[in-house]
Amino acid sequence: MIVWARRAEVRSECARLEWCDETTETVEESVKDADLVVICAPVSKIPVLAHQIKDHLKPGAIVTDVGSTKHKLQIKSESALEGKGIFVGSHPMAGSEKSGHAHADETLFSGKPCFVTKGGQISKKAIEKVVGFWSALEMDVHVTDPEEHDQIVAFVSHLPHLTASGLSHVLSDPKYRHFTPFISTGFLDTTRVASGDLQMWRDIIRENREEILPALNEMIQTMESLRDHLQHGQIDAVMGMLEEGKSFRDDLVK
Repeated sequence: MIVWARRAEVRSECARLEWCDETTETVEESVKDADLVVICAPVSKIPVLAHQIKDHLKPGAIVTDVGSTKHKLQIKSESALEGKGIFVGSHPMAGSEKSGHAHADETLFSGKPCFVTKGGQISKKAIEKVVGFWSALEMDVHVTDPEEHDQIVAFVSHLPHLTASGLSHVLSDPKYRHFTPFISTGFLDTTRVASGDLQMWRDIIRENREEILPALNEMIQTMESLRDHLQHGQIDAVMGMLEEGKSFRDDLVK
């Protein structure tokens, strides 16, 4: 595996790791002999890097990514390559609120879902190549349209992040700061993802705003229903909603 990273100190650290065969000083140099290029960068930077490497790709090279949005990103990245590489979108649904190689985990991808997106002029052979790459890392790969991907992750990834951040925002109000010493595992587990990289989330929210809004509206309606039931003393209705939520969560764990 040949690695390029923006910062020299990261390249130096990677060079000492067993899984890294070689590092290069420039991104252009890193792709010159590659059959498959994986761009791991914030969504806004992926088309920029695709354009930067386009003249240095060998014929037939496939370029994929790990971005959390796909529809607009795929269009931009295909355009950026100008036909000099084949762009196939990917999104491994694994990770944590921490970033960087220092937090690498060899079991990170095992058993986790991964999207590979089709569309446009992407050949079946190119899709199979990318599916094979993620499958070799023991991921559960799903081939979807970019639009379907964006709708799904709005609910299962982007909405949970906004919900966690919203809860943290409520408790950040100075009038509630004296509650802080009593925060324990429930709050910390619920809000873990709120510690995610802000630049990454700026890109995600901007790119997938149209799909996030319906998901957010669903969450708002659910919270309003809970509020209304409580206001009217409808405890059984509240418990019915909690029971449905518990059942769904328990099935996920199974």
